[in-house]
Amino acid sequence: MALKQRIALIDADTIVFLVALEQFKAGNKSIAGNVRGHTHRFIDSILAEANSSHYIIFVQGEDHKNYRKKEYKRYKEHRKSNEAVEHWRAVILDAMKERGAVILNNLESDDAVSIYANATRNPYIIISADKDLNGIQGIHFNPFKRNVTRDEQWYNVTEEQANLQRWAQILAGDGTDASLEDTGIANVGMGKPGKPGKAQKMLANVPQELFRAKVAEEYMKKYGVVSGLERMALTYRVIHILEAPRADIKESSTILTVAPVPYKKAVDDLFN
Repeated sequence: MALKQRIALIDADTIVFLVALEQFKAGNKSIAGNVRGHTHRFIDSILAEANSSHYIIFVQGEDHKNYRKKEYKRYKEHRKSNEAVEHWRAVILDAMKERGAVILNNLESDDAVSIYANATRNPYIIISADKDLNGIQGIHFNPFKRNVTRDEQWYNVTEEQANLQRWAQILAGDGTDASLEDTGIANVGMGKPGKPGKAQKMLANVPQELFRAKVAEEYMKKYGVVSGLERMALTYRVIHILEAPRADIKESSTILTVAPVPYKKAVDDLFN
Protein backbone atom coordinates (compact mmCIF):
# COMPACT_ATOMS: atom_id res chain seq x y z
CA MET A 1 0.00 0.00 0.00
CA ALA A 2 1.67 3.21 -1.18
CA LEU A 3 0.86 5.80 1.47
CA LYS A 4 4.00 7.95 1.62
CA GLN A 5 2.38 11.01 0.12
CA ARG A 6 -0.78 10.86 2.16
CA ILE A 7 -1.50 13.34 4.95
CA ALA A 8 -2.27 11.75 8.31
CA LEU A 9 -5.34 13.45 9.81
CA ILE A 10 -5.12 12.55 13.48
CA ASP A 11 -8.02 12.68 15.92
CA ALA A 12 -5.75 12.85 18.96
CA ASP A 13 -8.22 12.80 21.85
CA THR A 14 -7.61 9.07 22.29
CA ILE A 15 -3.86 9.73 22.56
CA VAL A 16 -4.50 12.13 25.46
CA PHE A 17 -6.56 9.52 27.26
CA LEU A 18 -4.19 6.59 26.69
CA VAL A 19 -0.99 8.43 27.58
CA ALA A 20 -2.50 9.84 30.78
CA LEU A 21 -3.94 6.48 31.79
CA GLU A 22 -0.74 4.54 31.13
CA GLN A 23 1.33 7.06 33.07
CA PHE A 24 -1.02 6.82 36.05
CA LYS A 25 -0.96 3.02 35.89
CA ALA A 26 2.84 3.18 35.95
CA GLY A 27 2.60 5.28 39.10
CA ASN A 28 3.74 8.54 37.51
CA LYS A 29 1.96 11.55 38.96
CA SER A 30 4.83 14.01 39.06
CA ILE A 31 7.42 13.52 36.27
CA ALA A 32 6.20 15.65 33.38
CA GLY A 33 9.18 14.77 31.19
CA ASN A 34 8.09 11.14 31.06
CA VAL A 35 4.64 12.18 29.93
CA ARG A 36 6.03 14.50 27.25
CA GLY A 37 8.33 11.79 25.97
CA HIS A 38 5.54 9.22 25.98
CA THR A 39 3.34 11.58 23.96
CA HIS A 40 6.02 12.22 21.34
CA ARG A 41 6.90 8.55 21.01
CA PHE A 42 3.22 7.64 20.67
CA ILE A 43 2.78 10.15 17.85
CA ASP A 44 6.00 8.94 16.20
CA SER A 45 4.86 5.32 16.33
CA ILE A 46 1.53 6.19 14.71
CA LEU A 47 3.12 8.24 11.94
CA ALA A 48 5.77 5.60 11.27
CA GLU A 49 3.12 2.89 11.00
CA ALA A 50 0.97 5.11 8.78
CA ASN A 51 4.07 5.82 6.64
CA SER A 52 3.01 9.47 6.32
CA SER A 53 5.24 12.32 5.26
CA HIS A 54 2.88 15.01 6.63
CA TYR A 55 0.26 15.18 9.34
CA ILE A 56 -2.26 17.36 11.12
CA ILE A 57 -3.10 16.71 14.76
CA PHE A 58 -6.53 17.84 15.97
CA VAL A 59 -7.21 17.73 19.71
CA GLN A 60 -9.67 19.33 22.12
CA GLY A 61 -8.14 21.96 24.40
CA GLU A 62 -8.25 22.36 28.17
CA ASP A 63 -11.01 24.98 28.07
CA HIS A 64 -13.02 23.27 25.35
CA LYS A 65 -16.64 24.42 25.15
CA ASN A 66 -18.48 22.08 22.83
CA TYR A 67 -20.81 23.96 20.48
CA ARG A 68 -23.31 21.08 20.58
CA LYS A 69 -24.08 21.78 24.23
CA LYS A 70 -25.67 25.07 23.17
CA GLU A 71 -28.05 23.11 20.96
CA TYR A 72 -28.61 20.19 23.33
CA LYS A 73 -27.82 20.65 27.02
CA ARG A 74 -27.76 16.91 27.72
CA TYR A 75 -24.99 16.27 25.21
CA LYS A 76 -22.52 13.79 26.73
CA GLU A 77 -23.96 14.58 30.15
CA HIS A 78 -23.16 11.11 31.49
CA ARG A 79 -19.45 11.36 30.66
CA LYS A 80 -17.39 11.56 33.82
CA SER A 81 -14.03 13.28 34.10
CA ASN A 82 -11.00 11.04 34.36
CA GLU A 83 -8.46 11.74 37.11
CA ALA A 84 -5.47 10.74 35.01
CA VAL A 85 -6.56 12.87 32.06
CA GLU A 86 -7.30 15.89 34.22
CA HIS A 87 -3.91 15.52 35.90
CA TRP A 88 -1.80 15.24 32.73
CA ARG A 89 -3.90 16.92 30.03
CA ALA A 90 -1.96 20.21 30.04
CA VAL A 91 1.42 18.48 29.73
CA ILE A 92 0.20 16.21 26.92
CA LEU A 93 -1.32 19.16 25.05
CA ASP A 94 1.93 21.11 25.40
CA ALA A 95 3.81 18.18 23.85
CA MET A 96 1.27 18.09 21.01
CA LYS A 97 1.69 21.83 20.46
CA GLU A 98 5.39 21.16 19.96
CA ARG A 99 4.29 18.96 17.07
CA GLY A 100 2.12 21.72 15.61
CA ALA A 101 -1.21 20.38 16.88
CA VAL A 102 -4.40 22.32 16.24
CA ILE A 103 -5.99 22.93 19.66
CA LEU A 104 -9.77 23.08 19.37
CA ASN A 105 -11.99 25.28 21.52
CA ASN A 106 -15.51 24.53 20.22
CA LEU A 107 -15.35 21.82 17.58
CA GLU A 108 -14.82 18.17 18.37
CA SER A 109 -11.78 16.53 16.83
CA ASP A 110 -13.87 14.36 14.52
CA ASP A 111 -15.60 17.51 13.19
CA ALA A 112 -12.21 19.05 12.37
CA VAL A 113 -10.93 15.89 10.66
CA SER A 114 -14.15 15.63 8.67
CA ILE A 115 -14.15 19.27 7.53
CA TYR A 116 -10.53 19.08 6.40
CA ALA A 117 -10.93 15.70 4.68
CA ASN A 118 -13.96 16.86 2.73
CA ALA A 119 -12.25 20.06 1.57
CA THR A 120 -8.71 18.95 0.74
CA ARG A 121 -7.60 17.77 -2.67
CA ASN A 122 -4.64 15.98 -1.12
CA PRO A 123 -4.81 12.25 -0.39
CA TYR A 124 -5.20 11.55 3.30
CA ILE A 125 -5.46 8.85 5.96
CA ILE A 126 -7.95 9.27 8.79
CA ILE A 127 -6.37 8.14 12.05
CA SER A 128 -8.91 7.73 14.81
CA ALA A 129 -10.71 5.38 17.15
CA ASP A 130 -13.98 7.28 16.65
CA LYS A 131 -16.64 5.28 14.81
CA ASP A 132 -18.33 8.52 13.72
CA LEU A 133 -15.52 9.11 11.25
CA ASN A 134 -16.61 5.99 9.36
CA GLY A 135 -19.07 8.44 7.85
CA ILE A 136 -16.16 9.94 5.88
CA GLN A 137 -14.90 8.18 2.79
CA GLY A 138 -11.22 7.33 2.44
CA ILE A 139 -8.52 5.19 4.00
CA HIS A 140 -8.90 4.72 7.76
CA PHE A 141 -6.33 3.55 10.31
CA ASN A 142 -7.11 2.76 13.93
CA PRO A 143 -3.76 2.22 15.69
CA PHE A 144 -5.50 2.15 19.07
CA LYS A 145 -7.15 -1.17 18.28
CA ARG A 146 -4.72 -3.88 19.32
CA ASN A 147 -4.79 -7.68 19.05
CA VAL A 148 -6.82 -7.48 15.84
CA THR A 149 -6.10 -8.25 12.20
CA ARG A 150 -4.54 -5.69 9.88
CA ASP A 151 -7.84 -5.48 8.01
CA GLU A 152 -9.54 -4.39 11.24
CA GLN A 153 -6.96 -1.66 11.79
CA TRP A 154 -6.72 -0.57 8.14
CA TYR A 155 -9.79 -0.28 5.94
CA ASN A 156 -11.24 1.78 3.14
CA VAL A 157 -14.63 3.48 3.38
CA THR A 158 -16.33 4.15 0.04
CA GLU A 159 -18.60 7.12 -0.58
CA GLU A 160 -21.62 4.81 -0.52
CA GLN A 161 -20.53 3.17 2.75
CA ALA A 162 -19.92 6.57 4.34
CA ASN A 163 -23.35 7.82 3.32
CA LEU A 164 -25.01 4.68 4.70
CA GLN A 165 -23.11 5.06 7.98
CA ARG A 166 -24.18 8.68 8.41
CA TRP A 167 -27.89 8.10 7.79
CA ALA A 168 -28.04 4.82 9.68
CA GLN A 169 -26.65 6.68 12.68
CA ILE A 170 -29.38 9.31 12.39
CA LEU A 171 -31.94 6.49 12.47
CA ALA A 172 -30.37 4.78 15.48
CA GLY A 173 -29.14 7.75 17.49
CA ASP A 174 -26.05 7.41 19.67
CA GLY A 175 -26.54 6.76 23.36
CA THR A 176 -22.88 7.53 24.11
CA ASP A 177 -23.37 11.16 23.01
CA ALA A 178 -27.05 11.96 23.43
CA SER A 179 -29.89 10.48 25.44
CA LEU A 180 -31.94 7.98 23.46
CA GLU A 181 -34.94 9.47 25.28
CA ASP A 182 -34.59 12.50 23.00
CA THR A 183 -32.79 11.28 19.87
CA GLY A 184 -32.87 8.41 17.42
CA ILE A 185 -35.71 5.95 16.84
CA ALA A 186 -36.40 3.62 19.74
CA ASN A 187 -35.15 0.04 19.33
CA VAL A 188 -33.24 0.76 16.12
CA GLY A 189 -29.61 -0.29 16.56
CA MET A 190 -26.46 0.22 14.47
CA GLY A 191 -25.07 -3.29 14.76
CA LYS A 192 -21.36 -4.07 14.73
CA PRO A 193 -18.63 -4.15 12.06
CA GLY A 194 -19.48 -6.93 9.63
CA LYS A 195 -22.90 -7.39 11.23
CA PRO A 196 -25.42 -4.75 10.07
CA GLY A 197 -27.97 -3.62 12.60
CA LYS A 198 -31.62 -2.69 12.11
CA ALA A 199 -30.67 0.84 11.01
CA GLN A 200 -28.55 -0.39 8.09
CA LYS A 201 -31.19 -2.97 7.14
CA MET A 202 -33.89 -0.28 6.99
CA LEU A 203 -31.82 1.52 4.34
CA ALA A 204 -30.52 -1.57 2.53
CA ASN A 205 -32.84 -1.39 -0.49
CA VAL A 206 -33.22 2.38 -0.58
CA PRO A 207 -31.41 4.44 -3.26
CA GLN A 208 -28.74 6.61 -1.64
CA GLU A 209 -30.33 9.83 -2.84
CA LEU A 210 -33.51 8.89 -0.94
CA PHE A 211 -31.85 8.14 2.42
CA ARG A 212 -32.94 11.46 3.95
CA ALA A 213 -36.56 10.96 2.85
CA LYS A 214 -36.58 7.38 4.15
CA VAL A 215 -35.19 8.46 7.52
CA ALA A 216 -37.81 11.22 7.78
CA GLU A 217 -40.54 8.73 6.89
CA GLU A 218 -39.46 6.37 9.68
CA TYR A 219 -39.34 9.19 12.26
CA MET A 220 -42.82 10.39 11.28
CA LYS A 221 -44.17 6.84 11.36
CA LYS A 222 -42.88 6.35 14.90
CA TYR A 223 -43.48 9.77 16.48
CA GLY A 224 -45.96 11.59 14.24
CA VAL A 225 -45.25 14.28 11.64
CA VAL A 226 -44.31 17.27 13.81
CA SER A 227 -42.67 15.44 16.72
CA GLY A 228 -40.95 13.03 14.36
CA LEU A 229 -39.37 15.73 12.21
CA GLU A 230 -38.35 17.72 15.30
CA ARG A 231 -36.71 14.63 16.81
CA MET A 232 -34.94 13.84 13.54
CA ALA A 233 -33.65 17.42 13.27
CA LEU A 234 -32.31 17.33 16.84
CA THR A 235 -30.64 13.97 16.23
CA TYR A 236 -29.02 15.30 13.06
CA ARG A 237 -27.65 18.40 14.80
CA VAL A 238 -26.30 16.44 17.76
CA ILE A 239 -25.06 13.21 16.14
CA HIS A 240 -23.99 14.21 12.64
CA ILE A 241 -20.35 15.30 12.40
CA LEU A 242 -19.76 18.49 10.43
CA GLU A 243 -18.80 17.97 6.81
CA ALA A 244 -18.20 21.66 6.02
CA PRO A 245 -17.69 24.90 7.96
CA ARG A 246 -20.72 26.48 9.62
CA ALA A 247 -21.11 30.24 9.49
CA ASP A 248 -22.00 30.42 13.19
CA ILE A 249 -18.91 28.48 14.29
CA LYS A 250 -15.86 30.60 13.41
CA GLU A 251 -13.40 27.86 14.32
CA SER A 252 -14.88 25.60 11.64
CA SER A 253 -13.65 27.93 8.89
CA THR A 254 -10.11 28.20 10.27
CA ILE A 255 -9.71 24.43 9.83
CA LEU A 256 -9.44 24.99 6.09
CA THR A 257 -6.37 27.22 6.54
CA VAL A 258 -4.32 24.65 8.47
CA ALA A 259 -1.11 23.58 6.73
CA PRO A 260 0.06 19.96 7.08
CA VAL A 261 3.21 19.54 9.18
CA PRO A 262 6.15 17.64 7.64
CA TYR A 263 6.87 14.56 9.72
CA LYS A 264 10.10 14.73 11.65
CA LYS A 265 10.67 12.19 14.36
CA ALA A 266 11.07 13.64 17.84
CA VAL A 267 14.46 13.18 19.49
CA ASP A 268 13.71 10.96 22.48
CA ASP A 269 16.66 12.23 24.50
CA LEU A 270 15.07 15.68 24.72
CA PHE A 271 12.01 14.31 26.47
CA ASN A 272 13.37 11.65 28.81
